[in-house]
Amino acid sequence: MSKLLKLKPWLTLTEAASYASSIISEKVKTSDLLQFALEGHLTLSVNLVNHATAVLGNSVLPSEVTYKDVIVPAIMSNKESTLRIFDGKFISENEAVVFEKNVKSINGIWDLSMHGCERLDVEYEYLRLTKGPELTLFDVDGDVILYRPEDKIWANLKEHLADNPFNKNSDYPVDENYRNYENFYPAGGLPKDCVWGVKPPNLMDFIQSLSEPLDKPKATAQKNRKRIPRHYKRPIRSPY
Repeated sequence: MSKLLKLKPWLTLTEAASYASSIISEKVKTSDLLQFALEGHLTLSVNLVNHATAVLGNSVLPSEVTYKDVIVPAIMSNKESTLRIFDGKFISENEAVVFEKNVKSINGIWDLSMHGCERLDVEYEYLRLTKGPELTLFDVDGDVILYRPEDKIWANLKEHLADNPFNKNSDYPVDENYRNYENFYPAGGLPKDCVWGVKPPNLMDFIQSLSEPLDKPKATAQKNRKRIPRHYKRPIRSPY
């Protein structure tokens, strides 16, 4: 790693692609970096330059995640059914994240976990750059999951009901306490004003891996996600 690169905590995608090209003596495009991230070979990051609203969480064992059972009325069948709602996000078979109910403002550089809507944002941008087909998928949970490894903290991005145009003429109540957790809903996508990039150590790990036998993608590359067709153009989401 160059001396200058050691001083930089973060590189834009353009800078990362240029540096990778100079090291491997092959042309690397920003779309290549996005594809490598989708395949689980490279960890991308975002710089939340104008801050973002989120709830923070910590890793726990899957067995520690609490849940509640909700009775679903018989609509499509003659019998009621039970829906189990977990108070946490499952990351893998051995890890889950439980988020606080306190909404906070976060900024700085965060890694994309690729366990939520941030993956769709990456895929959408990759298809746009490569002039591929229009992405018609979305994550019904709406969660955007970021991770800061140096602090071992997870973040789930939120948006406020009062800022959503779908709520302007709605009877849905907004608590007078602006920071009340119930006034927020899943963001559904990365902030439009965030800047995408790569941390130098993650980029160097990826470049070094090119000289090694190609292994299977990391577990974070693929996560069970809901594939429900919908016109996906990053609109402002309805909270309902």
